[in-house]
Amino acid sequence: MTNPNNFLVNSDYPQDKVIFLASGSTSLGSYFSAASVNVPHGLTFTPLPRMVWSTSSDFSVCYEAGSGPAPQNVLRYNLGITGDIYSDATNISINFTNFISTAYTIYYRIFCFAPSNVTVDIDSTSSSGDNFILNTDQNYLKLLSSGKVALTSNTVTVDHNLGYIPQVDAWIEDGSGLIYPPQSNGSILYPSFGITGYVATTTQLIFYGYSAYSFGHYRIYTDKAYND
Repeated sequence: MTNPNNFLVNSDYPQDKVIFLASGSTSLGSYFSAASVNVPHGLTFTPLPRMVWSTSSDFSVCYEAGSGPAPQNVLRYNLGITGDIYSDATNISINFTNFISTAYTIYYRIFCFAPSNVTVDIDSTSSSGDNFILNTDQNYLKLLSSGKVALTSNTVTVDHNLGYIPQVDAWIEDGSGLIYPPQSNGSILYPSFGITGYVATTTQLIFYGYSAYSFGHYRIYTDKAYND
């Protein structure tokens, strides 16, 4: 098989399909203030959500869900502002908490994928793109496999056998059907139980942590996690 890493686009492998997009802003007060936003998604299923957010409207500096600016007091807080997201059957819910002494306007962009077990028709999102829906100046992740696995123990594995560490993405679905994306460090925070997470090796994707979670959703790409 020709090495898919040698291609920006490879028709042997599907590309990610974004099935929901939303953006907006919310006010966040100074130290220890919180802000929440619920965005109806209008889908017949619970999507796999991701988010980037910023304190500037041009997103010149932006963060993923679970990451944020450095704290003012490094002895008390991990981040200056936290931004988290999850989805349910009706809404995409995002929550911000401020640990900095300055108030902000928070700008957010949400995008979602369909779980691998969903086969319904979905409205196109391509109208939200610019003139280059496909631009071969860019590399496109090449999807090797996606799936949903029951987390029946503290360690659940999915084989990929690529022989190198690939780029992966994963979410946790709890017993009530809420879906949480990864944080920037690969852990997935679920408030009722604690932290679980995932790692990729040269042969497997490994979910680890609490077996109280119901399911793990995953996407494994042929693209390497880093260049040799």
